Amino acid sequence: RPLIAQLAGSDPAHVLQAAQFVEPYVDGIDINCGCPQNIAKRGQYGAFLLEQEETLLPLVKHLVKHLKKPLSVKVRLIPPPELASKEVKEAWDIPQRSLELYTKLIDAGVHM
Repeated sequence: RPLIAQLAGSDPAHVLQAAQFVEPYVDGIDINCGCPQNIAKRGQYGAFLLEQEETLLPLVKHLVKHLKKPLSVKVRLIPPPELASKEVKEAWDIPQRSLELYTKLIDAGVHM
């Protein structure tokens, strides 16, 4: 222990249903926002949710509101969307953008 169930998804109702199913058996629920695979992009989950605050934050708020166990979110550093091989942003841009999102996640009730 602790035993954490990690879920992936972007639909608040479906993710909540899965979380409530496992909640009695675990110490916490984690939303996987770390998977960088193309299948995650097609399914709108994983690391791609980090670039979609308008989807991620309502999902997190919905889960926090309805779950009894702590909610965490697995995260990665967020690269700037305009990052290209010939044009690299300053080194602090990536951590700064990530920290801004992490602050919003904590404000939404996530246990980081």
